[in-house]
Amino acid sequence: MTRRISAGARCSSKMKGVYIQPYAMTRPPGSALVVLEQ
Repeated sequence: MTRRISAGARCSSKMKGVYIQPYAMTRPPGSALVVLEQ
C-alpha cells in the first residue's frame, strides 16, 4: 500500500504528491489510492 502510494505520488505532479502524503495519513489507504487513480 505505502509503496503504491509513493510510486503514484512520484508519477503525479509535485503538488499532487504533497497533497496525497498528508491526505493518506488522515484518511484510510483505500481513499488515498482512489485519489491517485483520479
